[in-house]
Amino acid sequence: MLLNFFIKAHPGHRCHKRWKVKAMVKITKKDLFHAFYVCLFALALAEIFVLLFLHPHTTFWWEEIPGFNAICGFFSCAIMVLVAKALGHWLKKGEDYYYEKIKTPDKKGEEEVK
Repeated sequence: MLLNFFIKAHPGHRCHKRWKVKAMVKITKKDLFHAFYVCLFALALAEIFVLLFLHPHTTFWWEEIPGFNAICGFFSCAIMVLVAKALGHWLKKGEDYYYEKIKTPDKKGEEEVK
């Protein structure tokens, strides 16, 4: 498919024949998902190959647990999200924090000055 992409353009176009564009290739969401799954499968095979044949030397015993890095990363991310939400609630100001209420002798009593 990619070889057909750079073959022929419209007649009379003066370019080198390798760089003449035949048509635009449309990449769909389905193609992107297929590419994602192929990359995911290749990475999983590479991880299995490393664990079975290369025997990585680790410093601590818990690093030898299969999937430890993924589990640790997941829980670290979850903790960061919870801390961020707690900080958001703690640092949140009232709705009228930046507005000042001034009493005026008007009929309304209090009036907001913006």
